[in-house]
Amino acid sequence: MLLNKIDQFARDHGINKIELDYWIDNKIAEHFYQKSGFKEYRRFVYKDLD
Repeated sequence: MLLNKIDQFARDHGINKIELDYWIDNKIAEHFYQKSGFKEYRRFVYKDLD
């Protein structure tokens, strides 16, 4: 329901893209967002320096 409100708010304000992020190993979030119509278009990587 919250995502629907966010979608409507964005449309009402001329925003045409919603971005979000989640931890790559969070498969529950991945499936939820895919089911909600989100598509992957970018990946971020990092490297820890010791």
